[in-house]
Amino acid sequence: MKTFARMAAVDRMLIHSGWLREGWRYVDDLGAAVELRDHAFTPDISHARLYIHHYSVKSRWEFERKRARGRAPFPDHHPHKHEGLDDAYFRRQDLNDEEDVTLLRHVPAVKAEMARLLG
Repeated sequence: MKTFARMAAVDRMLIHSGWLREGWRYVDDLGAAVELRDHAFTPDISHARLYIHHYSVKSRWEFERKRARGRAPFPDHHPHKHEGLDDAYFRRQDLNDEEDVTLLRHVPAVKAEMARLLG
């Protein structure tokens, strides 16, 4: 999961979500309220209008860069900074067994906008 947030609403950010300040609420892409239970979101979040294609492993080259950086929650020199970023992690995440073509429907509009911007 990734989060889009109004920064004025955010008390503090975590890796994939944030804690909101008093008076703000979590909503899904349709504007419907989303509740937190035990500091986790409910599983019934909508993906009707918005979702992010986010992959933990895109290629071996990018994985090696990720491994060199280490895990984001930990500062440099922390004993867990590089924990779990081994070849087994790469094999588990590098599946590429599903093709998602949902974004292809936007190609004509994107090309038209690119041409407009360049024209």
